[in-house]
Amino acid sequence: MVIVIGLVMAVGGLVVMLSDYARYIVPSGAMSPTIGAEERVLVRKGVEVERGDIAVFRAAWSQGNRADVLWIKRIIGVGGDTVTCCDEDGNVQVNGKSVREPYVANRPQREFTATVPDGTVFVMGDNRTNSSDSRLRLDEPDRGGIPQSDIEGVVVAAGADYREVHSTTAFTDAGLPNRTDRAGLVNVTPFAATGGGLLLTLAGLLWLVPALFWLRRKRTQARASR
Repeated sequence: MVIVIGLVMAVGGLVVMLSDYARYIVPSGAMSPTIGAEERVLVRKGVEVERGDIAVFRAAWSQGNRADVLWIKRIIGVGGDTVTCCDEDGNVQVNGKSVREPYVANRPQREFTATVPDGTVFVMGDNRTNSSDSRLRLDEPDRGGIPQSDIEGVVVAAGADYREVHSTTAFTDAGLPNRTDRAGLVNVTPFAATGGGLLLTLAGLLWLVPALFWLRRKRTQARASR
């Protein structure tokens, strides 16, 4: 019975993990230093995105108009926001508020102003001088905006050990509150169920082996006493 329960927990947790999460490898250093080139990322699907989230999305940017190409960038603005570069310290401004982003490398000096269309998000790489992102598409019909329907999910872990990627407070610190609670982006329930199920299965097997040995010994003794 213990083995059955363990297998059910492990399989159930694994099914949830496969349906709620996806794994990708980042091909470039555009999100460096937060996420380096060739690093793995774990993406939580079905999450409502907010400013500061690192999103994986589909876009036909300079890839022969292939809409199936995946990109990874940080969300700087949401629908209705005005994104401006930059203040005297090189910080991006959103709705007139300077956002101090400690994770950014190579702050850009190229000036721009963009109003994010409704239903889209404005994205930039953390490596600001080496990132192909919304800033380069301001003259296109969507003005650099990524439709929220094209977003696969939010990065919650990265690296070979899948270290947790915490949601930044840079935007809320600037007075740009999020609409949703950013806590709990990593749902530990399926991971716990899978791990707990495997432990229960192992415990059941460890109990079953000596039990079968004992039962076989008893049967041998019973036959010998006849």
